Amino acid sequence: MTILNVTHISTVVKEGQCVARGISSEQSSTEAPVTSLTLTEGETLRLNDLLDEYNKCFTANNSELGNTTVEMKIKLTSMVPVCYRPYRLSYHEREIVRNIVTDLLQNDIIEPTVSEYASPILLVDRVIYDDECELLKRQIQEGTADKSYTLVDEKVCKVINNEIKLLIPKDIRWGLVKLYHDDNGHPGPKRTLDAITKKYWFSKIKQFVAKYVNACIPCLCAKVPTRRRRGHLYPIKKIDRPFHTLHLDHLGPFCKSPNGNSYLLVVVEAFTKFTWLEAVKDTSTRPVIDCLRLLMKFCGHPTRIITDRGKGFTSEDMNEFCNSENIKNVLNAIASPRSNGQVERFNRTILNSLTAAIGDDHSSWESKIPEVQSVINSCLNSSTGKSPSELLYRFRPRLKYDIDLLNITSDTDRQEKLKTNRTLALGNLTKTAISMQKHYNKNRLPAIKFKEGDMVLVKRSPLIRGVKQRKVGPEIHWFGPSNGCVTK
Repeated sequence: MTILNVTHISTVVKEGQCVARGISSEQSSTEAPVTSLTLTEGETLRLNDLLDEYNKCFTANNSELGNTTVEMKIKLTSMVPVCYRPYRLSYHEREIVRNIVTDLLQNDIIEPTVSEYASPILLVDRVIYDDECELLKRQIQEGTADKSYTLVDEKVCKVINNEIKLLIPKDIRWGLVKLYHDDNGHPGPKRTLDAITKKYWFSKIKQFVAKYVNACIPCLCAKVPTRRRRGHLYPIKKIDRPFHTLHLDHLGPFCKSPNGNSYLLVVVEAFTKFTWLEAVKDTSTRPVIDCLRLLMKFCGHPTRIITDRGKGFTSEDMNEFCNSENIKNVLNAIASPRSNGQVERFNRTILNSLTAAIGDDHSSWESKIPEVQSVINSCLNSSTGKSPSELLYRFRPRLKYDIDLLNITSDTDRQEKLKTNRTLALGNLTKTAISMQKHYNKNRLPAIKFKEGDMVLVKRSPLIRGVKQRKVGPEIHWFGPSNGCVTK
């Protein structure tokens, strides 16, 4: 392309610089002849004189453009500033505007402004205030602040219900709440908020105080929550086959019996509710394994056993025994007796029966075990609607005080009756589980789901039986969170 310089000033054109621009039109697809402009000698001289006179108005880039000292006055019909509200630009448009504005700033053609008269694109330096109080103070002085704000001794205050409350800056809000909560007896969120709002105020004060108090570690450790407890009840699915699932637990310690036993090993069959009671000397693993081996001789191998985390159920010997016999040992959560509620409910029944049977002779509790076990297995169970013996043996065993009946049913009738009883028992168990779940969850909140690594508080439980826990003391209800961390 040939460039014609019609001025008397030499012009340097850089490589890639745009010297001509084409504008698209509706006739862009139609070829049109291009004619060159022919000037007379006089017109050429006149054009050169104009270019020489106004040569400062032409430049190849913004760096040579500079700025002007010309002042412009605009007469308005109103004193209300004319401005355009901010509007959104596409990403491509923002890039173009950003590049243009940056170039103009770098070449001192434009400068930031705080004028109230704004053009469609106006570069304005954002005024950053260190605190909300400083901004409100300036607005109050200019008369643009809300009428509820006022200045008292050069301090920003807010009028609420005709009461003047001092506005607290952001950097001292935490210290103010700490003063009224930590150093004032650790009151609850409402009392702390009431004490602060008597003289002070800041935006979102209610949420700020509640968040601080609810995260107070001493309060979390020492106070007992009054809200509904968390954790819903999820019943264990029942299998309509005896000896599929066994529930085990140790009950005691009791007074040492003449045989030297101090504990009672309780085994409850999950479906029929059949119960075995075995007096043992301690809560070690060996008596548990011996009892299970004895039951397996008559009833076969269970598929799973459900126990707590006592040393008798979590030892290496117990794990080896379960693995060798192909039995799954399900351990319930710590300090959660409802996880093994089947046997825990029978523990209460056993204790009541033994207490009534032994009288004042506390060491005779072991001699009453056969009697208590026989009664439990022969009597009606409210969950199944049948006695455990009927569901297991097809008949109710005879007690020593029972009168023999002359009419004895046939084996065929017993088989049909057993099948019917087990079907009815499964239906009754399902209904009972749903009813108990509904009743239990009525006053409970859903459990909080934690992630691995979350810091938590752990509920403190008495570790020694017979030792009364102090009512007053540091962290008597919960401990953590430094030593309470969620793990797999």
